[in-house]
Amino acid sequence: MTYKIFAVSWLITFITLSCTPNTKDIINIDGSSTVFPISQAIISEYNKTNPSTQININFSGTGDGFKKFCVGEIDINNASRAITAEERNIAKANNINFIELPIALDGITVVVNKNNTWATELTTEELTKIWSKESKVSKWSDLHSNWPDKKIELYGPGPHSGTFDYFTEVIIGKTQTSRDDYFKNRNNDVLVTDVAGDTNALGYLSYSYFKKNQDKLKAVAISHQKNAKIFPDLTTISKGTYQPLTRVLYLYINTDRLAQNKKFRNYMNFFMEVAPSMVFQSGFAQLKDDQYKRNLIILEKYNL
Repeated sequence: MTYKIFAVSWLITFITLSCTPNTKDIINIDGSSTVFPISQAIISEYNKTNPSTQININFSGTGDGFKKFCVGEIDINNASRAITAEERNIAKANNINFIELPIALDGITVVVNKNNTWATELTTEELTKIWSKESKVSKWSDLHSNWPDKKIELYGPGPHSGTFDYFTEVIIGKTQTSRDDYFKNRNNDVLVTDVAGDTNALGYLSYSYFKKNQDKLKAVAISHQKNAKIFPDLTTISKGTYQPLTRVLYLYINTDRLAQNKKFRNYMNFFMEVAPSMVFQSGFAQLKDDQYKRNLIILEKYNL
């Protein structure tokens, strides 16, 4: 009787282990909510022909993603800004080897409510006045006397967001420096809903989220250093004329995990092959085709 119980127990254990995926084969992705739609769309396409590959994806923000990536908790960090020197040092201290692959262009878009008829354009100097830590701007009339004498309700990503980092760097002049009295959310969809529901709202988010919500929001044209006002669109972003809010989006790849995991390598090759079309479909501007080819050449080193 004891033998039979032991045999059944061993059989159950064997079946459980046999049905449990090898954790080395799982691909874990986190980071930017901006890059998330691109990766999500490509994962969906990849799993149509590779259903056995388990790819877990989340969006905790570029900064929080790097915190996980630089200690080896995830395999890919989706990033809406470049890695910092401090983050590089943390990765080095933890023996995390990685490559940086540019995948798309985005334009941080300043948005207002559909019923806003006055703030059709802003200068970067005015954005600095609004968002700086020492800002004295609280009402629309503080910017222009003929604008409404009503409080500006500000919306934007929180301090763990790459969008926040990039915006504060180019608009305020120092990353992670901003007034704090605004409504924060790392989820772009929530920011869309908030601005769409507040007549006096002013916010900023990824162009792709504006593009798919143009029926709910209005984009503000931006003029920089006395240049003519420019509206964000895929043409002005891809040509680099929408300045200074055009930025590169990246994937950061743990190369040790890449070399160890054939499924990971297959996924990354697929990613770069379909990226030009999927980036566009996700509402972002494509990089030049040569960049995706360069990415594939870099990845080829790990196809052992």
